[in-house]
Parts: sequence; structure tokens; C-alpha cells
Amino acid sequence: MIWVGTDDGLIQVTRDGGSNWTEVGRTIAGLAPWGRIVQIDPSPFDAAVCVASVDRHMLDDNRPYVYRTDDYGRSWKPISAGLPAGSPVFVVREDPNVKGLLVAGTDRGLFYSADSGASWRALKSNFPTTPVFDLTFQKRRHDLVVATHGRGMFVLDDITPLEQLTPAVESAELHIFPPQPAEFFQVWHNSENNRASRYEGPNPPDGAVINYWLKQEIKPDAAAKGENGDIAGPKGALAKEPVTIVVTDASGEVVRTLHGPGKQGMNRVAWNLRYGPATKLSRAITKAPEREEGEESWRPSGPLVLPGAYTVAVTAGGRSEKATITVGPDPRFPFDHAAAQAQLKAALGVRADTAAVNVMLNRVQDLRDQLAATRKAVLFGGEQGTEKKVPATYKGVLDQGAALEEKLGGLIESAYNTKVQGAVGEDSIHFLPRLHDQVSGLMMLVAMSYDTAPRPVVTEELAAVHAEVLKALDAFSALVKNDVPAYNRTAAAKGLPVLFVGDEPSTSGD
Repeated sequence: MIWVGTDDGLIQVTRDGGSNWTEVGRTIAGLAPWGRIVQIDPSPFDAAVCVASVDRHMLDDNRPYVYRTDDYGRSWKPISAGLPAGSPVFVVREDPNVKGLLVAGTDRGLFYSADSGASWRALKSNFPTTPVFDLTFQKRRHDLVVATHGRGMFVLDDITPLEQLTPAVESAELHIFPPQPAEFFQVWHNSENNRASRYEGPNPPDGAVINYWLKQEIKPDAAAKGENGDIAGPKGALAKEPVTIVVTDASGEVVRTLHGPGKQGMNRVAWNLRYGPATKLSRAITKAPEREEGEESWRPSGPLVLPGAYTVAVTAGGRSEKATITVGPDPRFPFDHAAAQAQLKAALGVRADTAAVNVMLNRVQDLRDQLAATRKAVLFGGEQGTEKKVPATYKGVLDQGAALEEKLGGLIESAYNTKVQGAVGEDSIHFLPRLHDQVSGLMMLVAMSYDTAPRPVVTEELAAVHAEVLKALDAFSALVKNDVPAYNRTAAAKGLPVLFVGDEPSTSGD
């Protein structure tokens, strides 16, 4: 079956491959002649159904003209009510995944109808107000590709929320849309191709896309804590994104905790199909600059999950909804499940080691900060200025604190080289790696691999580094059990603040 629209207002249809044609455009009641038939879209569900878009702006008529036939063109009915009155329509197409869902490209942007054209709503999001000359649906991925006049090409990734948006969904306080199946996708990044003359548009996010609907805006909680105990604060995760998304595996173990926006209406979060990263190292140690965007991009990511079914729970405003995400391997390559299991076990082990080292170093730095605050209060009266002579009453406390500070500084130096500057690549070859470098390097090596079991040499290195991590933790534990209580007894006797350590780090997990 073939439909043809011409620029003089005719619509021709053949049902026998072109042997016989029938002109059906003149059966459109009320349509003045000489309108241009800019697009004809046969329904993917019913051969008798077709939608025609007519443009008459060159005849000084900017009204929208869209017609639908249910009987091969023998009769037509207008379906343009609700579209902008002074905006020609250039294209209307039906979603191949949802019968009756139409998207129209007009002189003023995109509009959609969920009821075969009986009513229309603007499709905005961040799409500009610009003429849309053509569009097409990508059936498998549920994407909408849009061609504009003067503003380039746009791809609306994963329009399943639009396909599933109903009055019941819109009236719900919280609704999570069933996520599409996700697949691993291995990409080779070649920096030599990233030249200024090479243009690349943004790609859709890797992994699984989680879409949810909020009837009311959820305000951020500036006092909440983020993943791994990070204080949210003005730049923290929960201060910006107050919705919590927890991914769990088939056994109920938490795989990843994410945070999403709390905007009224449609919201979206992407999970990269990885476990969470190890607890990060305090900036008081690394001296790294503040990062407002991509906070986790600078630390090693967690390992890829195994293929299977995962549960995602979205919590917002005291309500929670769950859905299932199916994760599959990269379809372009064979997948060794046993090798991937061995890799995951090794990666989670070295992630726990990395987290333990970082937690230990963070605890050490926190103790040093507490000691420095006490020294400042004693010597400067809480204000920075000329250092006073050490009062005899507090000399013993400060001396004991100085000895403890020396031991704490030694712990940091043994595990982390504070002379290495992250922004200076040459530093990594000027200094021998220390414990933090070793576990972080192994974390990157093992977690970034794809269904590859660790080779014997890697397994040996993992065991050796794990032993060094346990030694470092034992040294820290000895300080916590002996030196810190001794200092606290002396400080408490003089009315000075005691040291708070917090939970000791462990390699059983982060």
C-alpha cells in the first residue's frame, strides 16, 4: 500500500503496489484547494488509517490543518483542534509502540496527542520553540528523533514515560515508570579523535534510565546526609537532589544508592550499571579543588553488576515505589558469566580495601583537626593572632597531643603521599606508590575490566595489598585503643575537649 501527497493538495493511494491509484484528497470536507500535502503518515497498526498534514502558509493561511482517515481515504475528519491557531503543521506521526499516540511538528515546536488527535498538549521539556519539519520514532529504544528548521537535530531518548502517561499517573503523588531493559555497552575512547573540528552531540546516558513522576515538588533537605556519610550541605547530593533511589540485587543486598531531582512532573536518573564507588578521601588530605558537577567522576567507579534482575526503589516525600530493571550483557560480544563472577568478587574485595584505607585516613585527619582545634583554643584563645606562651596547666596535654599528632602524621605519610599533586601527571612517576595508590590502582584495574577473571599475577597482588591494608588498620587500631584514650584522660582532667574517633574502618565492606 502506498500513499502520495502532492504540493497542489492531492492525495493519491494505491492498494496494489501502484497498478491502480485513487485520488482521495478531494473528499476532505472544508479544505480549500491548493494546500500543500507536506506529510502523510500511515498508521503502523491499521492499514486503513492515515494522517495527512496540510500547509497553506504560502497562501497567507497559517492555520493548522491535520486530517485523519479510518477507511483508506474515503472520508476524513479534522484532528487539529487544540493546536496553535496561527501555526502550520508540517508533520504528524504515530508512535509504533502505542496506538493512538501522535506527535506533531509545527511552526512553533512539538505537540502530542494521546487520544488519536482528539486533544493536543505541548511537548516542551528543554525543546526550543522552533519549526519542526520532520520526525521519526525509533521503535526498539522508544526514542523520538526530531528534525528542526535552523536548530539542528534532536533526539528525545526513551519516551516510555510519555507513552505511559495517563490521568491516573498524573494524579499519583509518586509513580515510577517500568524501566526499559538495560545492556552493558563497551566503548573505546580514542583521545586522538577529539579534535576541535570533530563535532559530537551528547549521547544518551549509559546504563539504565529510571523515570519517575512527582505530583508535587519535593524540597531539598540541606541537613541530610548523602551516600557514604557525606554531609549534603549547599553543594551535597541531597541538597540538590532530594529523591533517593536504591538499587538492590536478587538477594536484597544494596548495589547502589543514587539521588534524583524532586521537580514537579517528570524526572529522570541514570544508573551506570555499577556498584557504588569506594568511600572517598577527604579533601583535607588530597587538597583537591571543590567540584560542583560530576562529584564522583574523579574517583574509581565501582565494578559492573552481573546480568540479571534488579529492584529499584524510588523514595520521595515519605512515599516509595518499586520497579524491576533487567540487565543484560553487551549483545555484540560473548559473555563469560563465570569469569565475570570471579572479577566481581575480586573487585568488591579491593573496593572494600580502598574504602577501609580511605576511612582510616579520614579518621586520622579528623583526629589531627581536633588536636589542632584544641591547640588553637589554648594558644590563641580561639582567635588567630600572636601565639601565647603555653600555660603550664595545659602543657602536658599539648605535649601529649603533639606526640599523638606525630604518630597520626606518620600513619598518613605511610599510606598517602601528600607531595603528589593530582594536577601534575609527572608526580606519579617521581614518587613510589604508597598504600592508597596501590589499592586505588588495583581498584581501577579490576573494576574497569569486562567479564575478565583476574590473572594469577593480579590475584597475588590483591592478596599482598590486602595484607598491607590489614597492617595499616592494625596500626590505626592500636592508636585508637591506646594513645587516644590516654590523651582523652589527660585532656578531660584539665577540662579540655576529648577526641572522638567514630567507627573503626573494616575491610568487610564500605
